[in-house]
Amino acid sequence: MQSGDPLRQEDEMREPGKDRPIRLAHLISGLGVGGAEMMLYNLSASLRRDGFEARVISMTGDGPLAERIRGLGIPVSSLGMKRGLPSAAGALRMRRLLRGDPPDVLQTWMYHADLLGAIVTWLSPRTSRKTIGTMCGSGQVGRPPLAWGIHNTALGARTTKAVTRWVVRLNSALSHRLPDVIVCCSEEARRAHARLGYDPGKMQVIPNGIDLSLFRADAEARAAVREELGLRPEAILIGMAARYHPQKDHRNFIEAARRIRDRNPDVRFLLCGNQMTPENAELWRMITAAGLGDRVHLLGLRDDMPRIMASLDLAVLTSAYAEAFPLVIGEAMACEVPCVVTDVGDSAAIVGDTGAVVPPRDPAALAEACLRLLEGGVPRLGEMGRAARLRIQERYSLASAAAKYAALYRELAGRG
Repeated sequence: MQSGDPLRQEDEMREPGKDRPIRLAHLISGLGVGGAEMMLYNLSASLRRDGFEARVISMTGDGPLAERIRGLGIPVSSLGMKRGLPSAAGALRMRRLLRGDPPDVLQTWMYHADLLGAIVTWLSPRTSRKTIGTMCGSGQVGRPPLAWGIHNTALGARTTKAVTRWVVRLNSALSHRLPDVIVCCSEEARRAHARLGYDPGKMQVIPNGIDLSLFRADAEARAAVREELGLRPEAILIGMAARYHPQKDHRNFIEAARRIRDRNPDVRFLLCGNQMTPENAELWRMITAAGLGDRVHLLGLRDDMPRIMASLDLAVLTSAYAEAFPLVIGEAMACEVPCVVTDVGDSAAIVGDTGAVVPPRDPAALAEACLRLLEGGVPRLGEMGRAARLRIQERYSLASAAAKYAALYRELAGRG
């Protein structure tokens, strides 16, 4: 609505905190396809149904998720910044956006956005903590409550850019002063950042959540995907959904796949995600060197992940480091697909006793775990898959995660 709209004026004249929705501003580094970005999308969709108003601000340009978020009726803005450190111009643009339409709560996602959110908060005028939510919501310019979001665990010198490590050190110092709360998506992320000097008293864990209405067992999807791939309906299919990055350790997956093929020639393998195509020369060399050129299906980025997950017999994640809460594990489990994962981040806690957990960078252990689960045949896989979905329902549903975020936002906005 325009500022002169009588309905908007009437809304702003009501007693703050009583009748109007809580307004959220989400600041994120970018809108590519990743775990944090997908959680932002899922959370925005869920909270919109619960009456929250939101907008999303990308530090860089639009990414693949931008249009999907706009499709929810949620506006998306871009600060037009280059990747790397937040710039002074970007901070001023961000401050103008917040002054023009003040949120009740500012939620930031990942390190660079956390830093920019802290800078903008520092630049904003001070207000008393008791009135901060009502001042922002009533159209006055105040300092919005700030919630940081942490979606990572490890920051090794060989695996993390120097500028990112610098941002984390700066955030560690600022964490004691500027954010009101620090939301970690996993217990391991909380522990890791407490060791890095983040204020432990401000941290709380809200695990990522899985949309159980989208991710579920689907016999039709299973049959259709296999037909598309030219596979028999009864073929054994092991898959992994992950972008091509050293963190995901596709070399581990391919070496384990070679060992599995040597003992069970009927198994086929599926890889999907960014750069999971034959045009990725490095990946294709690894596959052909292992003699798997006719057994690995490379699907690239997909927008039908519920279908892909439901088509698998086993889902694998071979992360080597830095994982926090991998959504793909929960999505596969929600589709009643048992998972074999490396013991990185909260992966073992997510899987529990419904799959298998192996050390990172150990393809022999990974292959043995997969073969051991396959030995039970379809009945055993079905039993484990049903237990996996039940575990997600009980511990990691999107409804549960959204309820926790909603309670946090109400408290920060003075509506608790």
